Amino acid sequence: MSVPTQCQGIQDQIESLQAEIAALQAELNDAPPAEKTSIMQQIRALARQLARLGAELDTWIGNSPPPPPPTPPP
Repeated sequence: MSVPTQCQGIQDQIESLQAEIAALQAELNDAPPAEKTSIMQQIRALARQLARLGAELDTWIGNSPPPPPPTPPP
């Protein structure tokens, strides 16, 4: 999906959160039982942030005017 220029910062934040979540999920697999709860709480907190940013991005994209149609050849 193409993201409007004014939304690129939000898209970058979303991608960063997705990478953090993936890293924590990988860490969770090998974590000792005493650390798993903490890691899962971090993942849930990041997932909530991700959901908020996704909704914000959807709103921005929904309110952005569509790109102009291509100009016909002469």
